[in-house]
Amino acid sequence: MIFFPKYHKQLIIFLFCLFTTGIYAYHTVNYNAKNGIVSNSVYKIFIDNTHKIWLGTDNGISCLTGNGIVNYGFSDGLTCNKIRNFAQTTDGRFWVSSSGEGIFELKNNRFINYKFTRSELKNQCSQMREYKGWLFISSEEGLDGLNLKTNKFYWFPTHNTQKALQGLRFFEWKDDLYVQTFLNGAYKVNLKTHALDSVRYEEYINRWNFNVTQVKDTFFLCRSKYVKKLHHNLFYSLTSDYIRGGRMDSIEISTLIWKMTQTPLGLMAACWGARDASGGLFLRQGKKMVNINYMFDLSSNSLRDVVYDEKNKKLYIATLDKGLYIYDLNTIITRLNFEAKSDILDLKIIGNKLFVLKKDTLSLYENGALKKNISIADVEKFIRTTKPNNSLRKIDIDASNRFLDLSVSANSIVINSNFTEVRLNLDLKFKDYIKMGSDGRLCFLKNDDALIIRFFGGGSELCDNFGKGKHRNFNYWNKTQTNPKEPTDFCKLNDTTFLVNTEKEMFIYYQHDTLYRRFEKLKPINLPSLNDRYGENSFVSIDKFNILYRGLLLNDSLVFNQIADLRKSGVIESYFVRSFNKLIVAATNKGVFILDKNKIYLVDKSYGLPDNIVLRTAQYRDGLLYIATSEGIYTIDIQKLKSISCDYHLSNLVINVDGKNHSFQLGTEFRLHDYPTEIMVIWELNNHPYPIKLQYSYRINNEDSWHKVLSLGQIRISEPNYGKTTIYLRIKDEVQNKTILIKLLTVNVVEPFYRQLWFIILLVILLVSASFILFYRIRIIRLKSKAQKAMEEKQHVQLKLDTLQFLLKPHFIFNALTSIQNLIIKKDMDKSLEYSGLFSKFLRGVMQNTGDEFISLQEELRNINTYIELEKLRFNADINVQISIAENIDPEKLKIIPFLFQPLLENTFKHAFTKDILQPQIRITVSRNAEMIEYRLSDNGIGLNGKTLENLLTKSVSKGLKITIAQLDKFYNAIYSFHLAEKTPQGVLWIINIPE
Repeated sequence: MIFFPKYHKQLIIFLFCLFTTGIYAYHTVNYNAKNGIVSNSVYKIFIDNTHKIWLGTDNGISCLTGNGIVNYGFSDGLTCNKIRNFAQTTDGRFWVSSSGEGIFELKNNRFINYKFTRSELKNQCSQMREYKGWLFISSEEGLDGLNLKTNKFYWFPTHNTQKALQGLRFFEWKDDLYVQTFLNGAYKVNLKTHALDSVRYEEYINRWNFNVTQVKDTFFLCRSKYVKKLHHNLFYSLTSDYIRGGRMDSIEISTLIWKMTQTPLGLMAACWGARDASGGLFLRQGKKMVNINYMFDLSSNSLRDVVYDEKNKKLYIATLDKGLYIYDLNTIITRLNFEAKSDILDLKIIGNKLFVLKKDTLSLYENGALKKNISIADVEKFIRTTKPNNSLRKIDIDASNRFLDLSVSANSIVINSNFTEVRLNLDLKFKDYIKMGSDGRLCFLKNDDALIIRFFGGGSELCDNFGKGKHRNFNYWNKTQTNPKEPTDFCKLNDTTFLVNTEKEMFIYYQHDTLYRRFEKLKPINLPSLNDRYGENSFVSIDKFNILYRGLLLNDSLVFNQIADLRKSGVIESYFVRSFNKLIVAATNKGVFILDKNKIYLVDKSYGLPDNIVLRTAQYRDGLLYIATSEGIYTIDIQKLKSISCDYHLSNLVINVDGKNHSFQLGTEFRLHDYPTEIMVIWELNNHPYPIKLQYSYRINNEDSWHKVLSLGQIRISEPNYGKTTIYLRIKDEVQNKTILIKLLTVNVVEPFYRQLWFIILLVILLVSASFILFYRIRIIRLKSKAQKAMEEKQHVQLKLDTLQFLLKPHFIFNALTSIQNLIIKKDMDKSLEYSGLFSKFLRGVMQNTGDEFISLQEELRNINTYIELEKLRFNADINVQISIAENIDPEKLKIIPFLFQPLLENTFKHAFTKDILQPQIRITVSRNAEMIEYRLSDNGIGLNGKTLENLLTKSVSKGLKITIAQLDKFYNAIYSFHLAEKTPQGVLWIINIPE
């Protein structure tokens, strides 16, 4: 008995090849070390809840995602590359078991190791199973449980013993978890006691147990040591019967089963003999497990795992030598392997009969069985022994004879060859033939009338009733006739046939007319060269530029309407176009385009159609499209093609900002407070059956143009704008001929406060205010400075006036003039003249020096001497005046304030000397002390009598002193000293220190 997939009932009628050989081909994909995975030795297959395919190998992990293959190894935290199993717990955590380093947990795309310290055998982990908040791990030393809430490990020994168990496999029954051991039978996991309770052990059944599989209520037990005479290595029973110790039936298989799975084809097993060459893919057929490698073109016998994906109807097979195989059990394309690798020139389907033509054989299949073959030798023999209906050409039978294609007339099929046209009935019995050359093709009209079209060098010929009736020639060389020369293609419409010739002219022939009709004027299009009937008086065609048209013959006029521009899909060559009840099929170098109403489907290598074959022709029957190719016959299930359901679920959504990953939800807003130099959005598309048929592009906000996604699953945006940037993803799906628009997320790059409008306005206001205040303050300062300068000038002028007024005060002048008058009255002419001269000299010095800020010390001393002499004459006093200047001082170069000492001398003459001072004396010394010039003026008068400088300044007589201090403040800015002190034993000492 041979099992087949559950096809449509219409297809079952036409599974000729299956009834004959039981062989059919599925769309197959092989992943190995050459095309991306880390190793050809694949031990484990796991499908997670996002439908990514995880492969455990002896060299790390490979993961098949919607974005391609991702490999994990030592750099990702896997300290052991021998991966044996996977598990995904309900809390979303992902686990990996290894042979040597315990288990690993995947966190943030990196594996964290949990290693057992009690024994190295504990780290030889294999199976894992989640159960009631626990993750149970089997190893070479027994069972350990990880409490998923506390992350603590517990050892589960057998009850009341410490016996270690080996090779545990898990199964469940009535909400209880059981483990099957290699040598010691089955145990139930007891969560209360953290131990294992024995439930079954039977020497013959429970020794050398290697694997268990549950299919609904049925329990399958695989053994690794079998009785060679019986070759029974697989047992089964109801799970409840097994736990209670009931009888088990056996299934014949003589190799080691590593994994079993239930598929639409039946129970399958991945087998590997380990110590011998036995193994492969096995299928249960009654009481036997039968090797079915031939059904899948599977050349490996070293199988470790098999998994059936119910959602995508795909079978995954792990091998130890050739990587991973993926078979699409719901495949759209099937190759009929009974003609595998054969160059099929043509095929026709009539009722339940399939006619297959190769270059030297015509085969008839009926109800899946080969009924008859007709070879070239059979045709040659028939021609030698039978007279033709109408001898059109001489027949030369030689080794170059070959079949070309098939034609169908009423209850007949015709083999078109390069030497004859032979007609057979539908049971392939010879009827008759026409002698013709290699350049002819038949176009059957009504009543078996055959229009013979010469493709090279000739015209056309009409044979009524396949040559039994009247024969007419349509010669193109006759003048005034419109018959075609060297036609390149033809198409039949009811009783009409149109042709296109090498000179790009189009002709129409109506049956039984004497001439063709040539269309002199057509629309400015490239005349179609590939054609097929579409409907009454209409046809479909493809021109030389690969544009698909529909043509309509209307009142002897041709109207063309473009249906599709195949160039947009990358077509550079078209092979044929066919129409089947409004279903249009166009075969090209890119694959087969199928147009159904307003939808266009492209069937190519992603569905299993090889891209290196030549497509010859096609036939359609009961939902199946049969295509004759250079490598056999392929069928396309149109209903499956139109009913493909695709899931566009995106997972693992990550936004990478300057190297840091952040997860996000689809369509949400992600705020950034620091300006990024680059944003990368990462995603994975899950569970699409044909990811190669997807094209990705993206746009920013509401831009008109879309940008192609250069790296699958990644969008990079450098230096994004401030504010909100919405990223849209567009997926063009050639499978369902539709476009999906997805809003990924909105990135909100928050502008810093110094770029926001309120801050800019505030800053402008502050700057304007600050500028106004600054301008105002500068103006005020300038005004104050100007006023201060004016005040200083006024004070300076006033000081000069005060000085001049002091020097020329009326009392002093009056006293001087009185003294001169008295001298004149006394007739002391000499003294009067001397006094007048000194007085005029003093006045001249005052007038000359009061306008200057500084005069030389020499000039100041002359003024002092003049004043002293005046005062001596005035008071008639003999005062000894001594002036001493240090040697390191040049009186001509040293500058001093004019009349600095005059108020001091005046005070001395008025208050210092009395009659009791017998030898009055004034002493002036000038010396240099560092960078200061020290002036000392002393006398031996009566002294201060307890008075201080402050006392003198408070009296009106101190105006001269005030002028002196004011001058010092003005010109030396407080960098001076002015002292008054008692002189011992008597007199007054004035000390002035001013800068040099």
